[in-house]
Amino acid sequence: MTDFSYQYYSNCDKPKKWLFFLHGYNNSQEEMEHIYNNLLAKTNQLGIIAPIGSQVASADNKRHSWWKISGFDTEGKRLRPETSIEEIVLIYNQIGQISLETADKMNAFIDKMQQIYNFDNNQTYIAGFSQGAMLGIWTALTRKSPIQACFSCSGLVVADNLLAKKIVSKPKIYLMHGKQDKQVMYKCLEYSFNTLKNLEVDTEAISFENLTHEVNIKETEFMVSKIK
Repeated sequence: MTDFSYQYYSNCDKPKKWLFFLHGYNNSQEEMEHIYNNLLAKTNQLGIIAPIGSQVASADNKRHSWWKISGFDTEGKRLRPETSIEEIVLIYNQIGQISLETADKMNAFIDKMQQIYNFDNNQTYIAGFSQGAMLGIWTALTRKSPIQACFSCSGLVVADNLLAKKIVSKPKIYLMHGKQDKQVMYKCLEYSFNTLKNLEVDTEAISFENLTHEVNIKETEFMVSKIK
């Protein structure tokens, strides 16, 4: 048994590489499937495991999240363009403990999947979108043994005050962000990059000119190019 149910996607019988893709806040698997399909269209060696957040976010049980943020930001200040990055960071610093607990559960889930499908950390990658990207960074950096790489799409390094004390692995992290993102604002990219650099994590930041809060084909192509 694991803490998360999941969907499995692949176009081959025996994948050589494995990607755990963590959905965003209030996402359904149906909304995410085009991303998985775009990834698989560019490679024939990949297995994608898409865990489902335990927080139900809709009456039909199709939308989920990893944790609730509304209780920490009742006015939705993090979504306002005029809110400074310093204020956004203070909001997200409140979710340090839930980030740690969820990352621990995700790492236990990854361990279980590795046992079931017979692969190891040398074949393992993590990607996430939005809230899933925040969780993905935490999961990668607190994992006992390093994975190959972590891809953050429209994410943010959250609760870095606690994260700094919990890091045990430092895989390469790719931060991807659209300049037109109004949900997790583009200003979060520079902050996340500098924070990870200060933590001595090998980090690369990639910007996309006309991208809003979504994962586009250029991002999936970039991820596939780095999954070797």
